[in-house]
Amino acid sequence: MLLFDFAISIPLSLLIAHVITIPVMGVLSFLLAGIGLYVGYKVMSYPRRKREHSNQIKQIEESNDREQKRYDDDISNYPTRERQYKQARQEHDRRITEILKPENVRQFQLNLIEREIQNTRPHDLEDSKAQRGFCEPMFGRSLLSYFSSSKIKTGLGLNISDYPYPYSPDFAYIDLVSGLRIDIEIDEPYAFNSREPTHYRGMWRDNNRNDAFLSRGWIVIRFAEEQVAKQPDECCKVIAKVVYEWANDPTFINRTERFGELQPIHHWSEEEAKEMAINDYRSKYSSVCENDFRRNR
Repeated sequence: MLLFDFAISIPLSLLIAHVITIPVMGVLSFLLAGIGLYVGYKVMSYPRRKREHSNQIKQIEESNDREQKRYDDDISNYPTRERQYKQARQEHDRRITEILKPENVRQFQLNLIEREIQNTRPHDLEDSKAQRGFCEPMFGRSLLSYFSSSKIKTGLGLNISDYPYPYSPDFAYIDLVSGLRIDIEIDEPYAFNSREPTHYRGMWRDNNRNDAFLSRGWIVIRFAEEQVAKQPDECCKVIAKVVYEWANDPTFINRTERFGELQPIHHWSEEEAKEMAINDYRSKYSSVCENDFRRNR
């Protein structure tokens, strides 16, 4: 058994070694061939790669030279550019100072106002039958004492599309020379007879009226009836200021400069107007208008 096993084992071992040797030698030959090709390629391509590398180095050096030259130029030109900047800044500051002089600002405002006034559209009616307020006759006389009758108008109206009645200002200031038009309104907190609240904050009728006049280029000034009754001269001073600012006419502001400033009045809400009606608030100042009416009827 041992001799037979030995005899059989020799050919088997030789066979296994032969089978293993064939693929190993093939792989090694393939690897060696690949390495040879790679080395050959590197050797053959070396001059080209050397030229490309040299060109890259040259391009980098040229770029660095340009940047260095630009930097050197900036450094050498800095004093000149700094001097030019300072001169330009001084000129800018001088022009700003000139522009902001009060007389130049005023002229700029007047130029803007003139362009706006040129687009103002006149009234449509001169025979409006709108009801007059209780204190309007007294205030009308105050207006005429400071402003010429050719400029203070009543009975004017604007036709409103989709609305059956015209909008009529309580008073209107009309300057045909400058084109300035002012809607002057006197607002009472409630109606005398019905006691219904009116002219309260956010009231849509007042907003619509304001928009109608503003859309035609008019200025809208609203006074509380109490202001007109207690401070008619100060109310006229407010109008005179607007005339001066918009028409550059100091005539009327000179006539009213001796008076103080108009004291503001809290603009009532709808609920506050109802309370004022319950408390008969208008009677606290209406006697002034009533006495004036009796003196001048």
